[in-house]
Amino acid sequence: MASQLKAFVNQHIQSRIPGASRATNYVLSLMPDFRNGCAIINLESEDLLQIALKLDGAPFRKVRLTATECDGSEAQSGSNESNQRSLASQVICFLGTLSRRDLCNDEVYFSAKEDIETECASHGNVVSVIIPRPGDSLYTGISQIFVEFCISVTRF
Repeated sequence: MASQLKAFVNQHIQSRIPGASRATNYVLSLMPDFRNGCAIINLESEDLLQIALKLDGAPFRKVRLTATECDGSEAQSGSNESNQRSLASQVICFLGTLSRRDLCNDEVYFSAKEDIETECASHGNVVSVIIPRPGDSLYTGISQIFVEFCISVTRF
């Protein structure tokens, strides 16, 4: 489903850029969060954001998409207090780090995942490390490692 959504967003952007090549991939990465029913999409440039936001309300499969700009923070439970705590999350994606053989080998896979989490933890609070494997719906044929950081932010 992730690859279908990525293709859908890319096709939407291509259709709105005069002279765009079908070979151009405007979606650099897509990290779905199936638990919360959302996805973080990394576009080739910020100029494409306004085009992607026009997907708001567009039908995809059996749902309507909600497209919003992510500013890096979300208010907790809708509180409007002037000095509220919120969570900002940042996701980074490493490409081509592990071979297909590494992804299929449980020992190498779990060791790499642990090493990545440990190393990244020295740069911030790691929420999750996701490494799609061949056979997973997220696997695109290229090794991708998604690391989600969470930082506590106070808004004034």
